[in-house]
Amino acid sequence: MPSLEENKATVRHFMEAFWNQRNLQVADEVFAPDATAVNDPSTPPGPEGQRLAASTVFSGFPDFQVSIEKLVGEGNKVAAYYTRTGTHEGSFMGIAPTGKKISWTEMGLFHFNEDGKIQASWFETDVMAMMQQMGVIPSQG
Repeated sequence: MPSLEENKATVRHFMEAFWNQRNLQVADEVFAPDATAVNDPSTPPGPEGQRLAASTVFSGFPDFQVSIEKLVGEGNKVAAYYTRTGTHEGSFMGIAPTGKKISWTEMGLFHFNEDGKIQASWFETDVMAMMQQMGVIPSQG
């Protein structure tokens, strides 16, 4: 069973190599073949689901980057709080490109199996901030 520090290192590696460096094969290293995205059951299982999500994000935000703000864990679970940034230059969630540089936060919870692979993940995205910055819904105040 991997240590908590090893699991945290896996999350850091996933964020940096997969998201920032666009090495989508990293999903095979860190996700179990049958891994689930618990709060999005329409996502295909395992690494393929992660690559599909990345394809959607990268097509809307070609300069997309992620920066981990906080990383904590207990047992075989690691929680990450991070900032995502990118310029909305492609269609995203049916929204035509706005050319706006936006920044939003997300939280991810990763449950590791005994082999040190992510078995389940949960993601909560500040979609309201995204939509306001893209001008889809008005900002308050």
